Amino acid sequence: MTAPVGIEGSRGCLEMRGRVTREQLRRAIELAHYVWLPKDRVMLDFWVTHFVVDGVEVANPLGMECDRLEACAEITTGDAE
Repeated sequence: MTAPVGIEGSRGCLEMRGRVTREQLRRAIELAHYVWLPKDRVMLDFWVTHFVVDGVEVANPLGMECDRLEACAEITTGDAE
């Protein structure tokens, strides 16, 4: 039996070179949004908690130079019924 509400973590990762743009931030967030959920679960809420630039946690990476950008998010799930 699953809990009526749960929280899952998710990450969206981009391999890149150069300065982080708004489009790259949007894409990393979009990738974090794609998570597999069992048929009996639905996504209720999604929010970004922070970003990781080349292994270092940052609040806002816009304009930073990096090779890897990660958007870290939390997802609230609930019963599909």
